[in-house]
Amino acid sequence: MTETISLMPNKPKTPVSTFRLPLDLKVQAQAAAEANGTTLTAVIVAALEQYVKKNNLRPHQVRHAAVKAIYEATIAAENDAPNVKKNRSK
Repeated sequence: MTETISLMPNKPKTPVSTFRLPLDLKVQAQAAAEANGTTLTAVIVAALEQYVKKNNLRPHQVRHAAVKAIYEATIAAENDAPNVKKNRSK
């Protein structure tokens, strides 16, 4: 039997998300999270879960938002890489 050893022992089970926060908000939220024995990630996930629940999004709205976000990210990536050949049919 072959055993596979991961190079990343704490490999996250969720994809990494990148977004911008005002620095002062991040510092305050990080300090508050640490003071409460949790992580900034846990605080953000809880806040987003509350936000989604409050706004009662239906599954088709979530799919639409996801498709729109992927499309916008693709466009942004293409704009950031002007030497990449654009082959998008309309």
